Amino acid sequence: MSIRSGLGFQLSLAVLKRGDKVIATARSAPNEKLEELKAKGADILILDVTSSLETLHETAKRAVAIHGRVDVLVNNAGTAS
Repeated sequence: MSIRSGLGFQLSLAVLKRGDKVIATARSAPNEKLEELKAKGADILILDVTSSLETLHETAKRAVAIHGRVDVLVNNAGTAS
């Protein structure tokens, strides 16, 4: 889940509170919100959705390797004009 904005961050917190696993993403690190999620048990990956398809595939492989599978993906990426 991307946590750059409030929605992804709040959803990540709620999922962690339920006891589920979270792999939170952001375009860059360090990031205060990422660090807070990490402290609460989330795994962290850097992910820029505008990266090459090859880079996105590698990031997806790293995500699967963390917990063996990904059951739910929440794409919360957005842009502002």
